[in-house]
Amino acid sequence: EERGARSLLVLDGMEDWADSAGVLAVLAQMLQGTERLSLLLGGRIQVTASLGGFKPCNLQLRPLRPRDAAELFNKRAHRRLYWKDLRRGLTGLAAMEPVLAANEHVERDLDAIAEMPVLSKFCRYVPGLLQATAERVTDRLASMWDLFEELQQDQELR
Repeated sequence: EERGARSLLVLDGMEDWADSAGVLAVLAQMLQGTERLSLLLGGRIQVTASLGGFKPCNLQLRPLRPRDAAELFNKRAHRRLYWKDLRRGLTGLAAMEPVLAANEHVERDLDAIAEMPVLSKFCRYVPGLLQATAERVTDRLASMWDLFEELQQDQELR
């Protein structure tokens, strides 16, 4: 504060505490106590109440474009993706061909990954969901279709 340095406080998951008068009062007090503090609040809800007289600006982050989502998913997965993961029922040597193995077919392969129901239906190209789901793609997972079925069952239980 004394040297003019600005501070940014990042708080995520605000849907868990947005209804807490105590938390909101502390944030308001912090904002009123200095001109050098900025808050970045992340969550799945919008803040409609002022914090200590300061009006929040709500910004909605959009899902990634399908190819970008496919690239993120591929980078976060803990094993390579194979054509058996993308094409249900594919067998033989073609099934075990790695996706994105040839540089000349990158766009085609990314489009194929983006079309997987795991990405298009469950993750809906949302970065956090893509990363969390990609964490489940390990050497123990026989096929992405097994993960698809697990996600369907999880969804039905909710």
